[in-house]
Amino acid sequence: MAFAEGDAVEGYWPDDDEWLAATVVSVKKTGFKIAWEDGSQSMVPPDYVRAVAAAEAEAEAEAEVEVEQAFEAAASVPAAAPGDDIDIAALLAAAEAAGACDDADSFVAGNKPPSEMHWAKVLKEKPPQTPESIEEEKKRCRPLGLMTSQQAKEMCLQATKKARRR
Repeated sequence: MAFAEGDAVEGYWPDDDEWLAATVVSVKKTGFKIAWEDGSQSMVPPDYVRAVAAAEAEAEAEAEVEVEQAFEAAASVPAAAPGDDIDIAALLAAAEAAGACDDADSFVAGNKPPSEMHWAKVLKEKPPQTPESIEEEKKRCRPLGLMTSQQAKEMCLQATKKARRR
C-alpha cells in the first residue's frame, strides 16, 4: 500500500511485538520514516507500516476468533442436570479468558464512578464562598504550628525594626 507524507498509520514495534500509532514523515525507496506518538522517529521497512483501518480489521478478526473459541469451549462442556456437580469457577475462568465477560463488566445502566452515583448532588453543589469561609478553609488546611506567609513577613519586619533600633 502506498502512503504519503502526513498519513496516519500504524508502525510495528518489534521490541514489544505491537502496532503503534505513527505518522509518515517521508517516503524512501527502502521504506518509510515515521514519527511515533512520543515524537521520536524511525526508519522502517514497508512491511512494518500498515493503514489504521487494517488494524481495526485485524482486531475484529481476532475478536471473532476469540468468540469462536469460546463457543467451542462451551460446546465441549456437558450440559448440567439438576444435582450435577459443576465447577462454576472453572466455567467462569474459561469465559473470562475468552473475553466473554468484558462487555458485561463494562455495561451497567448509568455507568458512573461510585462517588458520582451516590454523592453526585452533594459533590456538585458548591458552598457559597465568603471571605470568612475562605479564611476558615485556609486555617483548617494549615497544619498546627505553622504561620501564614503574612505572619512570617510581619515577624521579619519586626525583627528588622528591632535590629535597626540597636
